[in-house]
Amino acid sequence: MKRNFLAAAAAAVLGSAFGTSSFAQESTVDFSGKRIEMIVPFKAGGATDVYGRFFAGKLSDHLPGNPTVVVSNIPGAGGMPGANQFEARAEPDGTALIAMTVSTQLNWLFEDPAAQFDLKEWRPLILTPQREVALVHTDTGASDPEDVKALQDVELRYADHSVRGLSIFRLLGFDGLGLDVTPVWGVSGGPARIAMERGEINLAFASSAAYRKDYASMVDSGIVTPIFSYGDFDADGNIVRDPAFPELPTYLELYEQINGSDLSGPERELYEMHLQFTGASKSLFLPADTPDDIYDAYVAAIREIIDDPDYAEENAKFFGEHDQAVGDKASANMDQALALSDDLRGYLGDWLKKKYGLDL
Repeated sequence: MKRNFLAAAAAAVLGSAFGTSSFAQESTVDFSGKRIEMIVPFKAGGATDVYGRFFAGKLSDHLPGNPTVVVSNIPGAGGMPGANQFEARAEPDGTALIAMTVSTQLNWLFEDPAAQFDLKEWRPLILTPQREVALVHTDTGASDPEDVKALQDVELRYADHSVRGLSIFRLLGFDGLGLDVTPVWGVSGGPARIAMERGEINLAFASSAAYRKDYASMVDSGIVTPIFSYGDFDADGNIVRDPAFPELPTYLELYEQINGSDLSGPERELYEMHLQFTGASKSLFLPADTPDDIYDAYVAAIREIIDDPDYAEENAKFFGEHDQAVGDKASANMDQALALSDDLRGYLGDWLKKKYGLDL
């Protein structure tokens, strides 16, 4: 879809010159009296639902005309039915948007036949990061990042719901550190956390939010220890330490320390793809072919929500230490996340088959 970047840039200059919002000056978008539906393809009360509802009421206050924004939960099958319904029914007139999670995005990326939607054509409004930290049970003998190389001699057990998700990137990363990891499929969330606490598995990942909620107390009790983070992107696109875990080395630092060389080739490309997806852990999209003026109205509203001091406490809870990708930045980041070439797909599939006997 052609995007009018020159017009947007000109509007931004005008807005700066007159000290007011360029969108407010030029837009004729008005949602007065409209009902906007936000599809959440998961059950009420889950993390994606909470994320969607966080924005729903506030969008009503910040979109032109103050429309009514309602949330429709369409749970099941990893978000596929809700995403498929959005693809089939959502009109590009600003009256429909969808709250997404990274697992549904990856189902599309890895060509799950149930994914009957074209994620590349949707227009991302905001991507919310939830960066990851790796933890091991202290029964492994590890107590800090310096002990990672010694873990090469330990049988590590890791649990998740499926390999078709972030786990495939994590397992590839473990392999790059020379770690012998046995995955246990079909166990995630609360059951996986309990299994980690009991020592039934001894390797886990957590977002910064999940770390605070589920693992910080275990770290304080000496049951588990964090060993590295996957890192974060700075404003210039450089990989840096995660601001939520500044004391932890990044995966890149550990890889160089253990292997004596920089991460490169397809492993580096897939590592950066992993980072792009953890940068889009939760997200909002408008449907394909949404006109620029409607898209810009939503982007302006979301920026106002993020910057509104009245929401500071709530924003801190949802966004943490990480910067949000909004508008053009969200589009650019999502394009990079979805750029799985045939060569990379082949490399990943071959590795997965050889290492674990699984098909991508």
